[in-house]
This record gives sequence, structure tokens and C-alpha cells, in this order.
Amino acid sequence: MMIKRIVSQLEKHCCGIHPLAAVYKHYYREVVLNEIALGNISRNSRVINVGCGAIPFTAMLLSEITGARVTAMDRDYEASQCAQKSLARFKLDNLVDVLHGDACDYPWRAGRFDVALIALQAEPKSEIIENLSNVVKKLIVRVPSEPFQYQYDHLPPNLEILRSVPQNMKTFNQSVLIPAKPENRGVLHPSMNALS
Repeated sequence: MMIKRIVSQLEKHCCGIHPLAAVYKHYYREVVLNEIALGNISRNSRVINVGCGAIPFTAMLLSEITGARVTAMDRDYEASQCAQKSLARFKLDNLVDVLHGDACDYPWRAGRFDVALIALQAEPKSEIIENLSNVVKKLIVRVPSEPFQYQYDHLPPNLEILRSVPQNMKTFNQSVLIPAKPENRGVLHPSMNALS
């Protein structure tokens, strides 16, 4: 758990330093491109990024690359305030909204989002997934690599995985696409029905 605290504090300190935030964002570009392909995210998608942190680089990249409307969410009030400032510095505050709240028990409105992208540090994953799978069509979750499995929360056991994409990151080595509850799956692309 120490790594999460260090990263969280580092992001809060770096969010006010535009060049450092830009480098940090660039570091995740390939990860987000992989997740865009995995979830078939397009300009018409409405995405919630859970666990955005103080520099919501994933939400920024999703919006910049696809043109999708993105909401960045964090349960840490200070992180959500920093995220709003980061977005303003990058001139993306008109494309990405920031929401302070806990995804485990947030009163989601059905139809507000199509895709949920759950960050590595977001937890507890089982409760977040359970709550969001009631209202979105697709969920993308970052999975910790083996050396970091005890630093980050695990996916629930026996979770159905539709597809996965490898990620070349130290702390997580794949992103997985999991289905929403059957009544919410409606528009999943047919090519997403096989395990990759």
C-alpha cells in the first residue's frame, strides 16, 4: 500500500508543475491507446474514469485521442481538486469533468456512462465493479503485475473477462474488459465476445 500513497502524494505535488504533469501524461499514452481499442471507445462514448488521481492523465488522453466526453472521479477530495486544476492548465476543463465521490456507493444514474475505466489504485475493486456494472455497458480494469499484487487490490475471483490487452508497465501488465450485468450489455460489439 506504500506505493499507492507515494504515487498519490507525488501526483499532488506535480499537478501544479505543468512540464512534469505533461511528461507523466505522455508516459501513459500507449496504455490508453490500448484501452481505447480494447473498449472500442469512440467520440460517441461517455466514459467514467474511476481513481483519476491529482493528474487525470487517463481522462485527458481519452478525451484528446477520441473526442469522447469523459468524467474523472476520485474519492480523495484533495486529488479531485488538483485534478480540476490540472485540467485547466492543459485547457481540457471544458472536455473533462471532475467528480468527487466513492464509486463503491455512488448513486449512478443508468445511461449516464457507456464505459467505466477503473484505475489500478481504485479500490475495493469488487464493490466498484458491482456498483458500476449495474449502469454501464463495459468496464475496463487495470490488473497489477505479479510483483505488485500485494500493493494493489485484486480483481474479484471468477470474474468473467471478455478480452485483455498486455500493458508494458511496471505496476500493471494488462487491462481487461469485463461485461456489465446481462441487462446492460446491449451494445457490446460482437468481436468482444471471445477471450483474447
